[in-house]
Amino acid sequence: MKATQRRPSALLVRLGFALWGLALVLEVAALSRGEAFVVGIDLRAGVVSLALTLAGAALLDLIAIHRRAAPEVRRVLPRILALKTWSDVGVEVRSRDALGRDALLIDSVPQPAEVEGLPIHLSGVANATERVQYRFRPLVRGDVIFDRLTLRASSPLGLWRFAARVGAVETERVFPNFAATARFDALLSEARIREVGIKRRQRRGEGLEFHQLRAYRPGDTIRQIDWKATSRKRELISREYEEERDQRVVFFLDCSRRMRTKDGELSHFDHSLNAMILLAHVALKGGDAVGLLSFGEERRWLPPAKGVSNVHRLLRTVYDLEPTTLGVDFRGAAEELCRRQRRRSMVVVLTHLRGEDLEDLLPAVHLMRRTHYVVVVDLRQGEVDELLARDPKSLSEAFSAMGAWRHDIERRELHDRLRSDGLQPLDVTPDQLGAAIVSRYYEVKQGGQL
Repeated sequence: MKATQRRPSALLVRLGFALWGLALVLEVAALSRGEAFVVGIDLRAGVVSLALTLAGAALLDLIAIHRRAAPEVRRVLPRILALKTWSDVGVEVRSRDALGRDALLIDSVPQPAEVEGLPIHLSGVANATERVQYRFRPLVRGDVIFDRLTLRASSPLGLWRFAARVGAVETERVFPNFAATARFDALLSEARIREVGIKRRQRRGEGLEFHQLRAYRPGDTIRQIDWKATSRKRELISREYEEERDQRVVFFLDCSRRMRTKDGELSHFDHSLNAMILLAHVALKGGDAVGLLSFGEERRWLPPAKGVSNVHRLLRTVYDLEPTTLGVDFRGAAEELCRRQRRRSMVVVLTHLRGEDLEDLLPAVHLMRRTHYVVVVDLRQGEVDELLARDPKSLSEAFSAMGAWRHDIERRELHDRLRSDGLQPLDVTPDQLGAAIVSRYYEVKQGGQL
């Protein structure tokens, strides 16, 4: 085994000090009796012999480290790593030689991240396979590198401690947090879907097609009940409708510096990605196609495609996307979207607006509305809401409240201008974003606006 670090163990240090102390005691005893140095040489020779024996044993023990076979170490990573989500990482250790009872295994996890369960204590038994695990929570998206693991163990005689690099270097992807999609799938009825704030308007009309009759479920409206079928079956029967399929949702994702604003642990950009993945999952399950155009320093285009598996296609497109330090160019991005996507779609603009954006945003929206149904989603800072709700108790707090008040007025004026142009902007905080855009999607679909 190729050791990267070697140092004497606590046992070797104690034995060395014990021999040195014994030699010192013998010398002091000889001098106290007035004897010459040569007197009692047989005792000193015994001490020297012990020291030479210890040195020889230490040397052989050091050589044994290099002759020892390196253990086989295999890291077992989860199928998918998601941002700010705890995952279990397994490690399998197969060792032919004993590693000692104080053997430790330390993984070189990518940073920044949170870790629980490291270092890992190994049993160190020879000819055994040991399976252990620790918990890992990545704090950044994109490509991350797990470097080789570090094994700290003892030599066969326990006279040395050494460290060796084992296992392999692995590159993994950290995706946006898609946990909300699993929660959505777990909600079976309309009443339970409303638990997460998603609203579905149950109404018959343009954009809805009759699907089937079924037993009444809690949450069904009276208008859904088929009274003729109910009288025949002698139990409540509801009509079930489904939205028109084969329509398109295209995300128009702002990657400018504004989206770097943080709310809690996540930036507005990461909140937008999480909500986008949720709506994409819902739309794809409903038979619609989903696409993306990101705009900022780098533009990424993903043409609309159908099938639930396309959520993974979307994840692979955005997992390493980050907001830049540049400003926003709504008009240029809108021109590219209209050039690439000619069929009518629901375009979801995910952004964080300021008053100065209006002159660039309105022409871009007007251009897209010639073909598409446009939904502008403007993320609101939760910190601003907190400042507006709090009574200032100092001069600095008063100035902060005044700044928040001016910012809020600016946003209200901007939204009023958008409404005067026939838009209904969504003004939401990041924690409301996922439920809000899914509710708007259902509203647009059931209203036949596509």
